[in-house]
Parts: sequence; structure tokens; C-alpha cells
Amino acid sequence: MSLTAHRAVWVAVSCSAVACAGDAVPEAPPLTLAEASEQVTFASTEMLGPHRFLATSTRVESRYDSELSRHEETIEVRWQDWDNFRYERSVDGRSVEAVVVSGGRGWTQRGRSWSSVADAELYRTQLRMTWNAWDQGTRSFGERLALSASEADTVEGRPARRYTVSLAEATVADAPGPRTQGKMDPRSLSGVLWVDEATAVRLMAQLDGVLSRDGYTQELRLQLARTEVGVTQEIEPPVAGKEQEQ
Repeated sequence: MSLTAHRAVWVAVSCSAVACAGDAVPEAPPLTLAEASEQVTFASTEMLGPHRFLATSTRVESRYDSELSRHEETIEVRWQDWDNFRYERSVDGRSVEAVVVSGGRGWTQRGRSWSSVADAELYRTQLRMTWNAWDQGTRSFGERLALSASEADTVEGRPARRYTVSLAEATVADAPGPRTQGKMDPRSLSGVLWVDEATAVRLMAQLDGVLSRDGYTQELRLQLARTEVGVTQEIEPPVAGKEQEQ
């Protein structure tokens, strides 16, 4: 779907009683590709067709420069269609959640065994709710995340736009007060983002950011990539371990 088509979907034109009587309604300004990427849903990623998605986020917590903890979370999705996909989430190299949907039937891993269910809709809903690693990784920076310096580029042969990620200046709304009580303050943010021109889907990103408050610091790093676009993803039912019918 072209960006123009996305605009038609995302930019709703309201019609007041006066406008419906014949008065012209001012046309909403067109979305930039960067703005369109903020409104992408998993339905948009479906338009890419089969592909692999891999996102790794690293969080380091410190107090007065003394490291308290370090965690790495990885999400991998191998997507063919809604009846055939695999989702796995790992923390510090250990798989904590794995789901396979093959031929419309679902399996979930529990320990070393797999349990199957006839209806995989639960796993489809779960994927719709958890796929957006970019939003989850950048939520703490809110409106301070800025994209600039758009340049034409390609990702695995697909036309894309490359953006520089930076930390925008704080506004009056970001000033300390009741609304910001207890929130971490963004200190730095940098990275690069590639957005698919045809679908506005984020294809690749590298992001580093720092938040702090009262001597406590969080360092965040996010890397994500959608690869093997158009390549058939063979999603087979799990065979390792014992299966239990539910």
C-alpha cells in the first residue's frame, strides 16, 4: 500500500452539519512518512508478506555510576500469515515464552514440553498486543524523541527512508511538576531508523538512550530488524518434548 493510501486510512475528514450542507472542509495536512510510521499497526506489517522480525533491547540500571542490574530481552517473530507464525521471547538468553501457530493450530511451550490448543486466536491476539518493540522501547522518551535528516535508502532492496534519531529540547510541558512526579528524565537519545516507503513499517533501527533521576540511571539500547521479506517462512508444528491436548 502506498503512503497516499495510508493517509486515506489514517487521516479522517470530519463533516459538520454546515460542511455537509455544502461548505468546504479544510483538508488535513498530509502525513510525513515518519508520522505515518507512528500509526502503523500489525496489519501494516502483514502487507510486507512473509518475513522475520528480531528485536533486542538491553537495559542497564545504575545508581551513582554503580551498576545495579543488566538485562537483555529478545523478541523473534517468524511470520508467514495468521495461520502460520512463530513468536519467542527470551530474557538474558533464556527462552521464557514461545508460541507456534501452524496450519491454524497453536502450541505454547511450558518448560521443556509443548501444549497444543485447537483454537489459536489467543496467540493471534497476543501477537497483536506485543509486536511493537519500538513503541515499548521508546515510550519513556515520549514527545522528546525526534526524527530528522530523512534520506533515501534501501533495506534488502526495498526503498526506504533513513532518519536520524535525537533528543528534542524539553518544553514547558516537560518541566517538573505534579504531572511529571516520579518520572525519569530523558538525558540523551541517538540512533538511526529506516522506514519502508511502501508501508511506513519500521524495517530497521538502532537506538541508544539514557534516563535518570536523583542519582538513578537507566541506559537503554534497542536494535530491531525485519529481514527475509517475501521469503517463505516454514512454520512446522513443534516435535520436541511431550504434547498435551487441551
